[in-house]
Amino acid sequence: MKKIVFMLAILIGVGIQAGDLKVKGQAPKATSEVKEADDEPKEVTVLRKGYEGKVEIAKKEYLAGLEKLRLSYEKGKNEKGNEIVKNIIDELKPTDETTGLNILSKTGEDQWLSKDSTYELSSNGNTLLDPSFLSCDKKSAYTVHTRTQQETGEYQWVKINLGKIYDITSIEIENRLDTAQNRIVGATLLISTDDKKWNKIGLFKNPDMKFIFKLKGKKAQYVKIQQTTGELINLKSVKIFGN
Repeated sequence: MKKIVFMLAILIGVGIQAGDLKVKGQAPKATSEVKEADDEPKEVTVLRKGYEGKVEIAKKEYLAGLEKLRLSYEKGKNEKGNEIVKNIIDELKPTDETTGLNILSKTGEDQWLSKDSTYELSSNGNTLLDPSFLSCDKKSAYTVHTRTQQETGEYQWVKINLGKIYDITSIEIENRLDTAQNRIVGATLLISTDDKKWNKIGLFKNPDMKFIFKLKGKKAQYVKIQQTTGELINLKSVKIFGN
């Protein structure tokens, strides 16, 4: 019995050594776990190839797409995919603002879209087109003051042009601060992608100081506050958020 056990031990030892010699003579094989961590995710490959060789301005869209992928990996608890995409994003982030890449301060997250946009009024009351209506950097009771329907023959409106189509997530509107907050009651909030077909998304029912409309990613380039009564429009500021 002792002799059999001894012989088995010798055979097992020889087998292990032979296996070791065989492995040493080959390139080491990566485990599936290592391969998964090192490989670029398929979704990233597709996205990258779609933007390879394109002009610099396209890279901001590539970055935005990567960030959306990263967020989906994060939500799905794909830690490896999340880490790989995060590293790619970090490498692509520009150090020079003139490159055209540094467009989004937090890629994929909601941005203050209207800060540097433009707007129009149906008529001017006692104010000029004040940029602080959108930049929100002026300490005054109001920045927009139109005329009335009786004076102009039409319902009054304010229209903001974001410059291109975005996914709008929320709109914040600050009413006149000192008095006459009831002037906004009855107005509607509308959005459009082409300045022709408008979709109603909100109604100003009360003379509140501030209104917040959640849109859940509706696409728009234009936002309009349209009066439906004979009143004028008299507001402090508007902020539009999205990505």
